[in-house]
Amino acid sequence: MKQQGLNHKGFTLIELLVVVLIIAILATVALPQYQVAVARSRLGGIQSSLASFKQAEELYYLYTGTYTNNTEDLDIDLPQCPKDDVWHNVPVCGGWLLDPIDGTPTLASSTVRAAYCPEVAKVKGRWTDCTAVADYYITYWLTHSLYPDKIECAPRTALGEKICRSFNH
Repeated sequence: MKQQGLNHKGFTLIELLVVVLIIAILATVALPQYQVAVARSRLGGIQSSLASFKQAEELYYLYTGTYTNNTEDLDIDLPQCPKDDVWHNVPVCGGWLLDPIDGTPTLASSTVRAAYCPEVAKVKGRWTDCTAVADYYITYWLTHSLYPDKIECAPRTALGEKICRSFNH
């Protein structure tokens, strides 16, 4: 005997729960990889700015015999760092805080550094406050420094570990 009038056009609650569970599992697997991909793209963007910043410092050293801690002394144009986006003489490039030489340039402080601080105003543009909230930061040692032309990636979180591992290889 055939039953008439029963239309099975919908989904059962179990079927919907299974689909939601599968999506949740996929999101759990994909989200960390997405975060790493985003961080790597940010790193790629700032590397050219840091290289330009380092080159400007080296040119300044060539002409004066010393490095400067004032970015206004450098003849540099960073297209990804708007001129009006400067926090206490420190350029901010899309959330990255570019740190010139801290204080009087010495062999130990002859670096240019960058840390990702999307809310730079909250850390008041201070390097130590920025690195406290950053996943990692990058240091380019200048030619006349303790570690000539060395590039370092310093992780501060698990995500930073992954980025620095890929950066150093």
